[in-house]
Amino acid sequence: MIISDARKAAFIHIPKCGGTTIRACLRTLNNIEDWNEITEHELLGRIDTTHLTLSRLREHFPLVFEKLSHYETFALVRDPFSRFISSLYQRIKMYEHLNPAQMTFLELRSEAERVCEKLSYSSNQLPVDLVHFQPQSDYVFLDDRRIAKAIFLMSDRVSIAEYTRRVFGNNLDVALRSDNRSNSYRSRFVGEKVIWLKRNTSLNKLIPDYAKAPLRKFLYSHASNGWRQKVISSTVAAFIADFYQKDIELIQRLQHQAVVSQ
Repeated sequence: MIISDARKAAFIHIPKCGGTTIRACLRTLNNIEDWNEITEHELLGRIDTTHLTLSRLREHFPLVFEKLSHYETFALVRDPFSRFISSLYQRIKMYEHLNPAQMTFLELRSEAERVCEKLSYSSNQLPVDLVHFQPQSDYVFLDDRRIAKAIFLMSDRVSIAEYTRRVFGNNLDVALRSDNRSNSYRSRFVGEKVIWLKRNTSLNKLIPDYAKAPLRKFLYSHASNGWRQKVISSTVAAFIADFYQKDIELIQRLQHQAVVSQ
């Protein structure tokens, strides 16, 4: 989350919607410290302060919630199906301590079904290890009231850059940044070599800038590379359509508005 008192503007960081990029670019304007960590709360227990829902903010962090309600607040959203895959990838790395790129599609599909089962038995406020699956609508609406005054599709980088330039005075070129994509090394061998190269700064500097992007594409496996058809079974797809119904409706409205405005 980013809150700029000087600009009276704020950014709500919805998990797996490109928020790390926005936070990195706007961090010098931020007036909230230490809101990017997993910590213990005296009443809530273990929480991820990066991704607190609006209802939780209103109840336990009322001053922050008041600012979000009255400031120029914006958020990014994305297709729930691709977001689910990205969230799955993140959970496997963070909490299962495995490399998704080294798992078979059968193993990934099994993990997706296991996550759906966990979500079906969870409360509205998901635990830390499932926070990346929290519905996007929980960060945009509260009691049918829209808190995020501006909502952008994560892919609409031109509009996001124009908005942040106007509201935050930040010359943000979102198209050049992607700090928190759900990537993993293609193999353990590749990972070891990349880590070695990063530590060897003298060799790292020899790699020309024009070669870095294609090299990253070769070294890393991205969550969206053919995963949807192979990982999301019909059962998981049906669950996503139901669990994220409000998110799907929100995305459809934004897509319709984009078509109309063209």
